[in-house]
Amino acid sequence: MAAPSPFIEPSHRRDSAQVASVRASADDTHAALVALLHATHKLSSESIASEQRLAALEQLRLQAIQLLPQQRRHYIGHPLPLAEDERRAWEAQIALWQAFYFGFALCTDISKDPAASASVWARALDSLGRAIREHGWAYRAVPAPLWKELNSCYRSAEACGLDAVSVPVAEQATQTHTCTSVFLTTLLHDAANSYAFSAAQLAAVEQWLPGWLQHTSLLRTPPSNASRSPLAVDLSSSTGAHLARELTPSDQLRYLDTGALGAKLREIAVALRENKPTPEIDAVLPHLPHAAIERLLTHLYVQWCSAGTGRIEERRDAAVRAQVAVTMHAVHFQISGRAFRQPGLRYTREEEHDLATFGHITERTEHRLLTGRSSALEPWEVVNQSSSGSLGMCRKPDLSSRIGHGQLVAIRTSSGSPPMLGTVQRLRTEADGSLSAGVRLIRADARGVAVRAPTTPSTQYERALVLESDEDRKLPATLVLPAGQFPPGAVIEMYANRAEQVRLGAIIERGFDFERLVFERL
Repeated sequence: MAAPSPFIEPSHRRDSAQVASVRASADDTHAALVALLHATHKLSSESIASEQRLAALEQLRLQAIQLLPQQRRHYIGHPLPLAEDERRAWEAQIALWQAFYFGFALCTDISKDPAASASVWARALDSLGRAIREHGWAYRAVPAPLWKELNSCYRSAEACGLDAVSVPVAEQATQTHTCTSVFLTTLLHDAANSYAFSAAQLAAVEQWLPGWLQHTSLLRTPPSNASRSPLAVDLSSSTGAHLARELTPSDQLRYLDTGALGAKLREIAVALRENKPTPEIDAVLPHLPHAAIERLLTHLYVQWCSAGTGRIEERRDAAVRAQVAVTMHAVHFQISGRAFRQPGLRYTREEEHDLATFGHITERTEHRLLTGRSSALEPWEVVNQSSSGSLGMCRKPDLSSRIGHGQLVAIRTSSGSPPMLGTVQRLRTEADGSLSAGVRLIRADARGVAVRAPTTPSTQYERALVLESDEDRKLPATLVLPAGQFPPGAVIEMYANRAEQVRLGAIIERGFDFERLVFERL
């Protein structure tokens, strides 16, 4: 694949031969991206005709889009805070799309032809939109100036009468889009609350969105068929779309009409339940389980089409300090209340002394036997909570342990209360470096156990958690196991007070560092 050169020769001597390969290193995506960034900055600083600048920018942009999937692998779905190389890769991506925006903005005087002008404005909106969306891919809060610039850019395109002019999509020659559809892509992506998505869910939404834009409109007046307050964006603001009822009425409001999109989402959900194929389902089924697709469709419907109903239970504001265990070792200790030991091992001298003297192992001895990984707790704060079993939490920026989307945690809000088992369902790094997290509570009655494959008795036991069946709530018995250790259908040995064999069933939840499987005792 030939790639355009990052170093564009100045002046009129430039031709297609001189706009050649941009591949600074075929094996180093980051180096190629940095080369593109330098080329874009260089191009924007030259005094050349807008037509020349635009032609070169288009080639560089196509190469950037080709590099995007490879570059994202460095940070998409990775735990926070990002490692140095991951953060560097993400920052380079953001800087590149901001540079593209500046370059395309210099070309807005290119022509009086509406199609040519609309194409430039669409590229500028797309570049800013990509910078905003990449924040979501890395679970980072979007800076207000980016939103301010995007809204202002669309307002300018609209004022020039170019918002509805169809122009070709350069990377997909058979398709067209408008400034409005490009703007809507970013608004919908943000309104979907991408901080609640896993990497696979983020990829699914990005894959679906282009085909769904035809079902969404941006209006100057509220949709006539909206049963609830629609989403709206204030073009003079520095934020994305919000509930229209929460915004001050003005001529700068633009309303999202998602009625047809809601019908489309319902249609796909019905097909999914009836096991009927659709292009949307077929595209993501290899990467997401059936149940996960259904949850994602429901989430998108609530966020886009039933705005304001997703948290109808209304969370209670709280300011409660909590101690949080963020590794399987620490979670197991908090749940079981004792240091993990391999079943069958002899007691230590300290433990034998406690048993002979007190009849039990004292808390002091337990803590002396703990490893740093098992005893590690972090101070977090519960900022709000809901009756359905979810917590809004915040962690200060001075803590550096990495937290992944779907990570298992144990939360204790007081020394007298039992720890609560939960999973991180929403992640966002704020501007000050603090971490905002949404935690879905699983159960408060988990027990610590040990598990291993029974065919290899010399194998050491692994930490695990058991959740017994709840007949009243029709919940099956499940085991929380380290991710990827034991497949469905496997027969394993579980040890609590005694050894017993259990057969694992289906995976009902797959997290960042764990899997939860149904099991039956044999």
